[in-house]
Amino acid sequence: MEGKIEDFQQKRWLVNTNRILPKDKKKQLYNDYKTHVNEEKQKSLKTLLNKQLANVNNKVIETLRGPEIRTEFLKCFDEVNREIIIISPWINDHVVDAAMLKRFQNIVNRGAAVYIGWGIAKNIENQDKKPSNELMKQIYAIANKEGYPGIYIYYIGNHHDKEVLIDEKYHMLGSFNWLSYRGEYNIRHESVNKIYDKGHV
Repeated sequence: MEGKIEDFQQKRWLVNTNRILPKDKKKQLYNDYKTHVNEEKQKSLKTLLNKQLANVNNKVIETLRGPEIRTEFLKCFDEVNREIIIISPWINDHVVDAAMLKRFQNIVNRGAAVYIGWGIAKNIENQDKKPSNELMKQIYAIANKEGYPGIYIYYIGNHHDKEVLIDEKYHMLGSFNWLSYRGEYNIRHESVNKIYDKGHV
């Protein structure tokens, strides 16, 4: 409201002044006024754009669907600085292949750690679709430059959670089985929320 009153007062001043000034001064005054108005509009637009950018940069939650879930999952490996935690009911050789093992190794080479929790049955003896012994040996063989283990894998059991945490940056959770499904066969509707809220993470 104050801006509108100020604008009205400026216009009224311009009209009143216009009556007593010579023609060349009137033109200069009018041009100065137009420049002032344009500058104010640009300032307002810049303020609005900055607010919109701040909202984008400070987003709290993002919903991923379909193929973009796997894309974001693979991208997150390059964003790990300290640790990645992956919770998945199942692990299989089809998803945790040579390329995935290399991603794990790259994280460990950077001095970060990989934590995996898995298992849908109450105990490992009753777990269906177990990862092969060969795959588990390959996972356990991943070590840092000093030769210490870089992957810590735990049988949690009795859970159907599918979650990924990257440092304290964000938390992804939803219906996608991270370590047993790529999304390229038996395609079904999947969704994952990517949460950036620091308090939540």
